[in-house]
Amino acid sequence: MTQKDTAWVEYAKAIGIMLVVYGHVARGIYHSGIDLPVPFYKLADSLVYSFHMPLFFFLSGLFFVTSLQKRGPKKLVFSKIDTIFYPYLLWSMLQGSLEVLLPSYTNGSPSFTDVLSLLWAPRAHFWFLYALLLIFALSTLAYRLLPQRFSAVFGIFSIIMYLTSSMISDDIIINYITENTAFFALGIIFFTAYKNAVA
Repeated sequence: MTQKDTAWVEYAKAIGIMLVVYGHVARGIYHSGIDLPVPFYKLADSLVYSFHMPLFFFLSGLFFVTSLQKRGPKKLVFSKIDTIFYPYLLWSMLQGSLEVLLPSYTNGSPSFTDVLSLLWAPRAHFWFLYALLLIFALSTLAYRLLPQRFSAVFGIFSIIMYLTSSMISDDIIINYITENTAFFALGIIFFTAYKNAVA
């Protein structure tokens, strides 16, 4: 994809970011007890939360194969530790600590134990970074095992995981993978189809 071809990706990211901000602000206002038109709030909340996170996973999958082929598995994983895990660690600790120290100014009241459990129990909206890092690692492993048929096999496997996620496990970390990998894989499939179409 050329820079002109990917301009829509930046617009999609901007829309997704605005929806994230709206969703969190609206939920914060609602849970603080401020009066809102409840039917409108529930409809908007349902629409936003059914769309904006799948969009981010889809956009993250678009350039996965290109990045992997350019950097190689090891460099790609280490780059994601720098760009995903480090921000996850930093901001989880900062926000969590503020929530512990200033509970009367926030909607949550975690303990420091909750904050320090971030390696196996991600909190609040930081679950996205946690899940994305796991999905990048899983996708990289799958690509190394099946480089020739990766898009098709990984796409089918991830959709099966998504459709059967409620039967696979109740573990929250496994759920992050089973419920979101399909959208990441759709990004990979979309990019692969586009590349083949213009080749």
